[in-house]
Amino acid sequence: MTESILTLREARTDDLGKIIDYFLKSGPDYLKGMGVDISKLPGRAAWTQMLMEDHARAPEERKFFYPITLLLIKRWESWASSWCANTRPSPAGSTFNNLSTCGG
Repeated sequence: MTESILTLREARTDDLGKIIDYFLKSGPDYLKGMGVDISKLPGRAAWTQMLMEDHARAPEERKFFYPITLLLIKRWESWASSWCANTRPSPAGSTFNNLSTCGG
């Protein structure tokens, strides 16, 4: 028997590196297919600093918002999980405009 639990939470600081990795480790064709202009992606250090500074702000003052969707699937007494993050829509032309990330 399979059971599923779907939950939603705000990204924590320990999620930010995984989100950055998702983009920096994905192939250019895959990113282009999602509409990402890879020439606008910051390097790891700059991106990490930007997200950590933003995450330290009060929620209503943040420029980015990453809701994390957790899907837990129970099969034969073991649980598997995956996560997805969506950025808050931002002005046209932004590197982060309407992007989604998922991992497991």
